Amino acid sequence: MKGALIPADPTPPPELLDHLADFAVRYHVEHLACATTLRQLPRAYGEITEPSAARQAVEHRNRKVADAFTACLLPHTAELIRLARSSLDAMPPARHHAGWRLLLDDLDHATDRIHHLLDASPASRADAQLWPYLTTWAEHSLIVRGLAGQHGAAAAPVLPAVEKERLTALALDVRDRGELEPFESWYDAAGRRITLAYLIEHDDSTVLVLAEDPDGHITALGRYGTEYEAVRASPPAVAAGVLRPEAPWCTEQPQPDSELGTLIQDVITSAHTGDVSRSIAAAVDDGDHQRGPLPQLADFLRVCAEFADALDTHQGHKSAARLSLLAAQTDALTRELAAAGEELGAQVSVLPPYRVPHPGLRRSRLTPGL
Repeated sequence: MKGALIPADPTPPPELLDHLADFAVRYHVEHLACATTLRQLPRAYGEITEPSAARQAVEHRNRKVADAFTACLLPHTAELIRLARSSLDAMPPARHHAGWRLLLDDLDHATDRIHHLLDASPASRADAQLWPYLTTWAEHSLIVRGLAGQHGAAAAPVLPAVEKERLTALALDVRDRGELEPFESWYDAAGRRITLAYLIEHDDSTVLVLAEDPDGHITALGRYGTEYEAVRASPPAVAAGVLRPEAPWCTEQPQPDSELGTLIQDVITSAHTGDVSRSIAAAVDDGDHQRGPLPQLADFLRVCAEFADALDTHQGHKSAARLSLLAAQTDALTRELAAAGEELGAQVSVLPPYRVPHPGLRRSRLTPGL
């Protein structure tokens, strides 16, 4: 029987959450455009040789993001923070709530500073001074949107105890027989990991909704005929955690200057096993159209071995043998890494929400820089 939560506030208007999402998208678009421009500027000894062009790119980014914030989000910041706080107060206790409260405090601080700067010079707004506070809103947008969106969310149907035990036993049995295929996962407000999985039985695929509590106990919440029904009947998601809570946010990290560096940054900023699995696949891909860094390293070692052998000296032959061995070991490493990536991707999981970013570090970063 499907029930309903009794929220502290009515369901927030969809357009309120849309304003937050629109600003986050606009922020990322402008930041990416600026970062691309800066990467393309000529450099000497690592330094940009056209500082005026770099300054113009940053000023353009700051102005566009500030305009987007003041136009579509600033009038709603107080309401969004209030909704997020009341939703958090209504949640069952969980270890990550203290970290989320600090993030909301961070937003309060950022909003106060934005109002102060706009009141001080509304006609000649100092966009560079606004930038770190706008960044705070962009980086916390997923958590705020998730918390505010909890209001009015439908409760998951509650199965009778006998049916819950039967369905849980079935899920554990088919999992042990390899007939359970998870395809989506998230954490709910109670700190449980919710997983949607296909139940493959007698050529008939249905979807099971499973909940894993912090102690690792798995309970089936329902069985549905389609993914859509399963998602609608499941507890809503909260924001996933981050790999390095103390690290600068992704937009404030140095831009990678190599393919492997980009893959490393992708993993650092990922929250889902599927994303990391794809990064591993990109590192080891040995297909016809793309060769990852590891296969290229093996090619490099083989060419070096060929050169050493062509010296036609005793030491050259010795070096060639050593390099050939390293190439073979790299090939083996590539195969092992590919298998590990597939194994990781099959887990279909996300970082737990208690890996909350540290707001204190962000609050101290008040210089936009280039």
